[in-house]
Amino acid sequence: MNQEIFYNLKFNRHTGLLYPGIYAIKVSELLEHPLLCKNEKRKSLILSLKEACEIYWQFNISEIFVDGSFATLKEKPEDIDGYIVIDRNSKFNELVKSGSIWGDFSSIDKNTGKFRMWTEHRIEFYVHPLQKAYYGMSFPVFFTNPSKYINKGILKIIK
Repeated sequence: MNQEIFYNLKFNRHTGLLYPGIYAIKVSELLEHPLLCKNEKRKSLILSLKEACEIYWQFNISEIFVDGSFATLKEKPEDIDGYIVIDRNSKFNELVKSGSIWGDFSSIDKNTGKFRMWTEHRIEFYVHPLQKAYYGMSFPVFFTNPSKYINKGILKIIK
């Protein structure tokens, strides 16, 4: 994904979406952001995101992207959608074997069709490049694809 990286969030007030690009942000900044942490629902999602990121960082997974309604101006998003990027430096196999809910990419809830992490925390991460989105599309492309014919941005969570 060759998009410009920004450090100040810029939302389109008409669509509620981030303007195109990658927006690097720390979890601590999310917790202080007046739009992304403006109520208890959003704060709860951010605290779960913090837990997930801390686990991923322990396993050398540093590229964590989040999107969905959470990365918009929606008052009370239902969840956080995102993906992690694994490379030769990550310890992905150890993460999967760790028993952590954040490494459980096989337990699907029969009622929701979602990973356990979503059922328990309302966050669902996919793994790039191991998993694919619809029609074989990679997650970096899928998550930044135009939504309703409008280009949009994505959040990159940094330490």
